[in-house]
Amino acid sequence: MKSGIIEHGQKLESDRGVEQGGCLSPVMANVYLHYVLDMWFNEKAKKQCQGRASIIRYADDVVFCFSNKGDAEMVQRELKQRLAKFGLAIATEKTRLIPFGRKVEEQAQEFDFLGFTFYMGKNMKGKDTVKLRTSGKKLKQKRQAVKEWLHKHMHVPVAELIKALNKKLVGHYNYYGVTHNTKKMRDFYQYVEWILLKTLQGRSQRDRTNWDKLKKILSKFPIKQPKIKVAIWS
Repeated sequence: MKSGIIEHGQKLESDRGVEQGGCLSPVMANVYLHYVLDMWFNEKAKKQCQGRASIIRYADDVVFCFSNKGDAEMVQRELKQRLAKFGLAIATEKTRLIPFGRKVEEQAQEFDFLGFTFYMGKNMKGKDTVKLRTSGKKLKQKRQAVKEWLHKHMHVPVAELIKALNKKLVGHYNYYGVTHNTKKMRDFYQYVEWILLKTLQGRSQRDRTNWDKLKKILSKFPIKQPKIKVAIWS
């Protein structure tokens, strides 16, 4: 807690806060926001609401849910004042007040939270339900990350390359493998397959790897297939 902070490449001494990137940082942030936000909402703001109200927070990302629009507007106003008392502020570019749910009078909108886009849709029985898919922003970042990783390790033997790649894919599937997200999972898998082909072709100018050859390689060293890991609404 005495390590200071870095701004614009220069280290500055500080007697407040925790080190950037340290394991203590998210712990202290959660403790801080528990008192600043969670307790304030549950013990004060929620009791002032006319309808149902709830909070879902992960680290410094939070979603408030209200059955009454007036309650949402009231809490949004008071939240700014509450955070200001502790030297905090809402990220206005990431903050929205939107209609959401099957009973809203106007068309429900989408919102992103923890790497997912939440939206309204129909289940297999034709009933309204909340659905999740990998957010476009996060999917773009994931594609770029795997592209850069494959380029960096392009000369690793194929068997070792795919083995290491599969570990990364398993991590991706474990997080994003939730109900209704099959298409986005499949899209990512197909991109990985395509960028792997381009990576193998880039090993040398004489490389003759094409789709047929890649299929033969994958029959021996298969890439992990996407799989739904969590049935959210079951």
